[in-house]
Amino acid sequence: MMEWKTEGRIKTSESSFRKSANVLLPFLIYFVVHDLAQVLLIFLVNMSIAAWGSTYGEMMAENRATVNGLLNALSLAIGMAAVWPMARRELKWAKIWMRDSYLSGIHKLDRCKKPCGDGEAESNKERNNGKGNNKKSNDEKSNDRGEGCQDWSIGKKVREYALLIVIAVSVALGVNILFVLLGITGASESYQEVAKRQYGVAFGMGLLIYGVISPLAEEIVFRGLIYNRMRRYFGRWISVIACGAMFGIYHGNPVQGIYGCILGIAITWSYERYCSFLAPVLFHAAANGAVFTVGYDGIAKGNIVTPLNCAVLFGIAILGFAAAWRMKNKVF
Repeated sequence: MMEWKTEGRIKTSESSFRKSANVLLPFLIYFVVHDLAQVLLIFLVNMSIAAWGSTYGEMMAENRATVNGLLNALSLAIGMAAVWPMARRELKWAKIWMRDSYLSGIHKLDRCKKPCGDGEAESNKERNNGKGNNKKSNDEKSNDRGEGCQDWSIGKKVREYALLIVIAVSVALGVNILFVLLGITGASESYQEVAKRQYGVAFGMGLLIYGVISPLAEEIVFRGLIYNRMRRYFGRWISVIACGAMFGIYHGNPVQGIYGCILGIAITWSYERYCSFLAPVLFHAAANGAVFTVGYDGIAKGNIVTPLNCAVLFGIAILGFAAAWRMKNKVF
């Protein structure tokens, strides 16, 4: 038995333990399936090397980093597929409450903008009552089409998502530069090993893996499934922090853990702000793509790592968040 509460949260008779289990179980399924798929794929690659001879084995050895990156991407996709049915249900639920929450915010804003006690305004309201009814009817039709979270003007959408990309790139590069300046990345051997593997991948394959496959798979799991389910049980703020922490822990080393937590919170903000699952996927893809591109070229990375650039990037990010705040009638 469930009853709707404010901002998408529900009241249920389930215990806190049951709610936590419902949130953690999909993550556990994803994690186990991902790891099993990785082990199986590595086994199949080794079998193929043994079957197809030394020439094939030498080619695979020369491209070891790219092969390992591709296997990891396939493992991500398989893990995501295992929880996709659950994620699809959560995404459908989220689309409904985000749309209703947005429309409720718009109606409140309209009421706030109307002057109180103004006889002329009341008279105009009565004269335009028919138009108001038609307006409501159009809104209802829009809801039936699954629209409503924002003004679906193409020009506005392009501007808003362009702003989102700017925010994502500036946050990702700013935090990475800050970590380098503070010596955080250099102090972690586990991170250095991960970075060596990541940047050992062929550039085009790396963009595909870290800029497309990884963001899509991880966002379906973390924002599409885990965050939406958390939000349904525990509300917005607890869910933002907890999902960000889980996203950081998932990456497996302190440097990526802190970075993942910061980025996870920013990505979740984009989901709430844009009322669309495209936003977190695009944010994640832009952040990953920017960091991979800059980090892949050691010279470019060395030139960009300065206190001034770090300050400029954070300044751009702050201005971007402020602009996004102003562009939305109801903001997170």
